[in-house]
Amino acid sequence: MRRIFSAVLLPALCIVLATTSKAAPTPPSLAELDADTRAVAGAIILTTADGSQAQTLGIRVGDVVVSVNDEAVLDRAQFSLLLKKRDERKMTVVGSDENRRTVNLALGRIGIGHVTSPQRLTLATSRAMARDAAWNHAVIASAWALENHDPETAEQSLHAAKQAGYPNDAVMQGLTFLSHMANGHYAMASDMLDTMPPRTDAQHDLYLPGAAERSHLFLATGRCDELLGLVQSDPIHLGPIQNAPNWARDMALFRGINGPPTPLATEQDAPVQAVNPTLSEASRWIWGKSESRSYNREVIANKPFVMRAAPGAPAQAFLSRFDDFGDFDLHARFKASLSGRISGSYGASVAINVSDLRSPAPDVVSYFNGATSVLGASFNVSRDGRSVRKTMSGWAATQQISPSYFDGTREHHVHLSRRGDWGTIVVDGVTVLSRPVAPDSERLVFHLHVIGVKAEFSQFEITEPQAKP
Repeated sequence: MRRIFSAVLLPALCIVLATTSKAAPTPPSLAELDADTRAVAGAIILTTADGSQAQTLGIRVGDVVVSVNDEAVLDRAQFSLLLKKRDERKMTVVGSDENRRTVNLALGRIGIGHVTSPQRLTLATSRAMARDAAWNHAVIASAWALENHDPETAEQSLHAAKQAGYPNDAVMQGLTFLSHMANGHYAMASDMLDTMPPRTDAQHDLYLPGAAERSHLFLATGRCDELLGLVQSDPIHLGPIQNAPNWARDMALFRGINGPPTPLATEQDAPVQAVNPTLSEASRWIWGKSESRSYNREVIANKPFVMRAAPGAPAQAFLSRFDDFGDFDLHARFKASLSGRISGSYGASVAINVSDLRSPAPDVVSYFNGATSVLGASFNVSRDGRSVRKTMSGWAATQQISPSYFDGTREHHVHLSRRGDWGTIVVDGVTVLSRPVAPDSERLVFHLHVIGVKAEFSQFEITEPQAKP
């Protein structure tokens, strides 16, 4: 009997600041890394408020917070959760002079503005790796490629290091695991996970899988019960999951589920028909309609089209139909490039989201926090030029991808699929999410949202299987 689930995926469309992307530089030499005494991760202090606790404690602009209560600072959400703890708080800070000091924080506002620095996997690797001239360059090159979101080069460099005789130590296991994850080899990553040493200190063993990498693997492989256990056991690193709007419902949904119960149906199982021509504008939940250009007609026509959205000016299609949906597939093939220089006030993204139209009409914040989503994915450019892919699950499912994603040279393929009570998201041939979805969400709205980007779509097609004769 098919199980019926009421929960939906929780989207969190994260519009982040963008600049033009740059080609990744060449790997640093081992000598350069040995001379680098900085932290591998942390929060950089940008401002301190006059008369604040931070100024009283001597915290200055440019300092880096590397830990709170001995927990290494890895990302903004986790840092914020650490600072919200109500008990004693100790914050370890590294100054511009490289001196490390620990300060005791009183309750209340600290008075700092900050940004988390990119995690420096290459530096952490250089400090822990076995060294030999035969493999030093290959190991550094693999870590650098992973840090710069070039999984193919990482895999090639790791193979070269192994061929040169690098031992199967924790560094090699960790980099191999991260390479499998980056290349979408989740079965091999799963085989490794249970036998790997645990991460104990991100400032030293960042190359080992932490909570974020584990949750990514569980989301991509439908290991829902393990995801539930991970979130409950590590609330600091995975707090955003617990704070997602539908997490309470999903806890009951996930319990006892460890992977898809049966092989998923595919489009080859039955003939399919395109439903684009049957769609029409969905009047509910349209925000900024007077300020954005509509591409409803282009999607309905089911032909190639180009969406153009200037910085700060969204373009969108927002479509539904009167008939209900059961199983469906959405294929989007597109090239994306920034449409201009983007100021600090605007973001740049391509978002594809499928929502339950029968849900209570949300406000903008609730919608983009995931109150109605069934499946979806968004692609953004960050301030430092790196690209960010975020599955619309609302659970820290953010993954870094190459800045070349937005250079307009490569066509990308996004495939959203619902089969009964299970949904998948596949991006460029790699499954990034596989988990239960709501088969009772039958009145669907398909939303394509672009801002600050020129997106050339060779395909944006929604299909549903036809019954076999």
